[in-house]
Amino acid sequence: RFFSCLLWAMLVARLLAARSGQCTSLGSRRFFVSSSSGLQNDKDKDKDKDSNHTTEPVTVTLFTKDECSLCDVVKAVLKRSPHPHNLVEVDITAQGNEQWFEWYKYDIPVLHLNGIYFAKHRVVREELNIALVAAAQGNFVANKGDPADSQTE
Repeated sequence: RFFSCLLWAMLVARLLAARSGQCTSLGSRRFFVSSSSGLQNDKDKDKDKDSNHTTEPVTVTLFTKDECSLCDVVKAVLKRSPHPHNLVEVDITAQGNEQWFEWYKYDIPVLHLNGIYFAKHRVVREELNIALVAAAQGNFVANKGDPADSQTE
C-alpha cells in the first residue's frame, strides 16, 4: 500500500511538472508535454475553445508476431486507454516485412506512435497515456532504445 501511494505521488508530481510545460521523465522514457496538451490550465482551455482545431486519433503501430504473449498484454493496456487511437498491427514474420523482422526479431512487442518509436518489450499504462496525449498534440519525441537505430548506423 505504501508503494502504491508513493507511485501515485510521483506520477502526480510529474504531471504537475508537465502542466507547467516542462519535460517530464517517467523511468527511462521522456515526453515533452506542453501546456496545450491534454494537461491544460484554465487559460489554455479558453484558447482551445476558440479554435476549431480537432485532433486526429494517434496511430499506434504494434510490431508483433504469432504467439506473442507480451503483445497480448500490450494490446490489453492499449484497449484500456481513454485516449483515442487507431491500432495497426504489423506481423514482422509476414512476407514483405523482412526489414522489420531484422530490426525487431528480439524485441517485440515494439510500439510506434504516429510512426515514431515509443517502446519495446512492455508498456506502462501511465506512460502510454502521457505519450498518447503528446502524440495527439504533435509534441511526442522518439524515446531512446529503438533497436532499428543501432542497426542502421
